[in-house]
Amino acid sequence: MKEKEKNRQKRKNFKIALLSVDDIEVLGIRYLSSALRQKGFETRLVFLPPIDNNYSKPFTEDVIKQVLNEVKNAELVGITCVAMNRNKAIQIIKEIKNAMPEKPVIWGGVYATTSPQECIKHAGIVCIGEGEEAFAELVEKMNEKKAFTKTRNMWFRKNGKIIKNPVRPPVCVLDSLPFPDYDIKEQLVLENHKLVQLEERHFCGKLNVHTARGCPHKCTYCGSNFFRQLYAGLGPIIRKRSAKGIIQELNHSIERLPNTKLIWFTDDVFFVRSIEELKEFAKEYKKEIKIPFQCYVSPLTINEEKLKILLDAGLCKVEMGIQTGSERLNKEVYDRNIPNSAVLNAAKILNKYAERMELPNYQIINSSPFETEQDKLETIRLLQELPKPYIHQSFNMAFFPGTELYNRALNEGIIGKDDFASSDMDYGSQKEVIKHINLKKKNKYLNYLTWIMSGVVTKRKYGTVPSIMVPVLTSKPMMKIGPHLTFVFPMLYSIFEKTVKLKRTLGLKEIRQAKTKDLK
Repeated sequence: MKEKEKNRQKRKNFKIALLSVDDIEVLGIRYLSSALRQKGFETRLVFLPPIDNNYSKPFTEDVIKQVLNEVKNAELVGITCVAMNRNKAIQIIKEIKNAMPEKPVIWGGVYATTSPQECIKHAGIVCIGEGEEAFAELVEKMNEKKAFTKTRNMWFRKNGKIIKNPVRPPVCVLDSLPFPDYDIKEQLVLENHKLVQLEERHFCGKLNVHTARGCPHKCTYCGSNFFRQLYAGLGPIIRKRSAKGIIQELNHSIERLPNTKLIWFTDDVFFVRSIEELKEFAKEYKKEIKIPFQCYVSPLTINEEKLKILLDAGLCKVEMGIQTGSERLNKEVYDRNIPNSAVLNAAKILNKYAERMELPNYQIINSSPFETEQDKLETIRLLQELPKPYIHQSFNMAFFPGTELYNRALNEGIIGKDDFASSDMDYGSQKEVIKHINLKKKNKYLNYLTWIMSGVVTKRKYGTVPSIMVPVLTSKPMMKIGPHLTFVFPMLYSIFEKTVKLKRTLGLKEIRQAKTKDLK
């Protein structure tokens, strides 16, 4: 018993600081924290969202000092970020190494997985792929003073050399994983340039939940496909928590965040489940949770029976990736064998039940250098064909290191070797979006037009653009004149944003009005 207590205390004294250079909704380090706590180790989670909502702005000296103070007593520091925030992660790692050169720093997450060769230049350890088992093994070895450089999923920089270990099989039974760490009294968040204790108010009533890993699609631009290739032959592509496991996790998280008003299932495609699985989930969800939820869907997984099951359980909103109206682009470039007929069929099903949920969000990729003028026009035509009302979200093409499309763009000279080609873009910044549209000069006029067509779409308008103007703006004469008028689009969008803000100030509900009028 004495030896057992001694080991328990030894683990408790080995403290790990886990830093997220993203918002508080990321789940990766919450799963890692739970896996480590299950082994008896102490963790401290620190969330560092963008200051003043500016993703490109580096941390101030004062913020860095606060971070250093939080990690000084940790035996190991873990850090994670998305590609957009990588420079701030590098900034923190550099400051830690300057102040505490002997303190080990491990970089993990999707960006670290797709770009370990870049991350190992800064952090001494990089975790590739799923980290719960690998991280726990690494920490146990460090705590026991054992050799750890052969830990699978890990790269190490030692004496000027890089040690690259293979990945272990992915976790196949997700019910075996501990629930994400929402013991927020032990967590900090950056707010108004100060690290403060994380409180439930910071979540604004929304809880992110990931109930499955893996995606049924293999899109060339997406990090999910990188994971598919990383784990090829090592285990199943898609793994899911059971209905019972989902409900247990939700109860566990809601107990810690009792004011949760909305649950967002962030699985790549929640509808990938069978009808039987959804029925089992819906039955338990209605009985125990009873909170509205939203999820991501894909055109090929939607059918009326699945939708009715989930609507009855509390589904209130869906987001669906369309990406393009060009079937050529989908097949030849994006490797998405999803015909427009499937997109329209899915949209018609969603529209049929529109009165029972919020407007669906349809998302497309804009400013792709692989697009022809015809591809762009086909996307606009598809937007016109979709049953209204809906919300159109337009995202500029970003080439993420490690993805198939990044490598293709690199090989074809579309981007340079050190050019991340918009993977650092802040989609919330109008200035950033305009900058990246201008960088990709091909189809500039139609890219701008597609951008200002984003927003609430009704029978009367597409975002900022009146419906009657779309045929005019895409006519042959305008296709010749338009490229000389692109300077107008940013001004139109600014006017649109100000109008929307004014409506909100006056208490007008644009989305609700659009839905009421279009569904009559």
